[in-house]
Amino acid sequence: MTNKWAASMLALVLTMGVGAGCAKQEAAAPDNQGQAKSNIGTDPITLTVFTEVPMLQDDFEKLIAGPVKAKYPNVTLERSEKAKGNEITDRIAAGNIPDILLTGFYFIPNLTDTGMLLEIDDRIKQNNVDLSAFEPVVIDALKGFRDGKLVALPFYMGTTALFYNKDIFDRFGVPYPKDGMTWNEAVELARKLTRSDSGVNYQGLNPGSWDTLGSQLSLQKIDTATNKTLVNNDGYRKVLSVLQDVSSIPNMDPKMKPMDAFTKDRNLAMYNFWWTDVVTKLEEAAKAGNPGNWDIVSTPSFPDKPGVGAKVDAHILMVSSQTKYKNEAFEIIKFLTTSPEVQTEVAKTGRIPVQTNKDIRKHLGENYQSLKGKNLDAFFKNKMAPLPKFHVLDSSAVSKPMSDAVTAVTQNNVDINTALRTAEETINKNIEQLMKK
Repeated sequence: MTNKWAASMLALVLTMGVGAGCAKQEAAAPDNQGQAKSNIGTDPITLTVFTEVPMLQDDFEKLIAGPVKAKYPNVTLERSEKAKGNEITDRIAAGNIPDILLTGFYFIPNLTDTGMLLEIDDRIKQNNVDLSAFEPVVIDALKGFRDGKLVALPFYMGTTALFYNKDIFDRFGVPYPKDGMTWNEAVELARKLTRSDSGVNYQGLNPGSWDTLGSQLSLQKIDTATNKTLVNNDGYRKVLSVLQDVSSIPNMDPKMKPMDAFTKDRNLAMYNFWWTDVVTKLEEAAKAGNPGNWDIVSTPSFPDKPGVGAKVDAHILMVSSQTKYKNEAFEIIKFLTTSPEVQTEVAKTGRIPVQTNKDIRKHLGENYQSLKGKNLDAFFKNKMAPLPKFHVLDSSAVSKPMSDAVTAVTQNNVDINTALRTAEETINKNIEQLMKK
């Protein structure tokens, strides 16, 4: 998967014309994917779309609801956002089932137990969807969640980046971070930036979650053959060591809310997180007249995995197995993921389109004022890490024990080996209990 990703990303870097006044777009490849007979009639229908990943309301209208209404005038899409008290499990418990979900790769394990996953391979064939037009690494990764079967089509891709606040670096006379750093180098920068000044507690770095860091090393969580956890190993020791190094910096607050600290309070110097999530917030701030002074560099890597960033990720469109409009919902997600016009608009909002057409991708970031002049090439400095083997209990059995291990190491001075042994024992008990179900 890595070689395919590298090749496609090289093509993107060579052809991208962000901020340079794109030349007249070459004619898009013929849309042979729309030749199957339409599943959508003429009677008015309303479909609900649950967005489990961040998206501005304007973007929902421009990228999803608007294009669908233009192509299918009788179809209305109603949005429901993920929010406190409005998780997908809460909706299901209340009998309020969405027809379509906009979610992420890594919510798939949580959805497995809900009965909402619908395998769509037959529909892909029946509707002439050309999977070769999609980024291969994303399709390969999607198949890994369901024993080679697809339960969604990718809408756009994401990756992590190291966001940094230029004002904080300037305030303390510290050189800006660079593409291609290691985590050790990022931590050393953070030591120079974590301090109290004029009543403000500045934080040097939030490196992201243990899971995202572990993904850079393609660390498997559960052995699919033995159903035993694999977290007690050198790879996760390296991950917890980075988190421990950051938390041990004097004046570092391990309980800070990094998204707010970077995008609102502006007291976090460096934040390593998923691109789309952070940019959505920064674009909101720019539209409100408070853009901030920030930029990005590539996510720091581990010394033994130079140039390897976070795992491959994509935000995906999924048809609920419980909708009475399965055929209609599938045609809509097919349209949104394969239409050159829609995918071009996706690119303009700074999201990396899943279609490999270079004439689509060169419009990356055009519509977001917050992205003007930013180091967008940082996205393509790293290779996306391949996914390890997926286990259906990767989330439900592992997440809390590993989060507890991080808390023990970063806040309670527990040594890493002890924390991982405790996590290992708890996870194996969780697996045993959950497997009985």
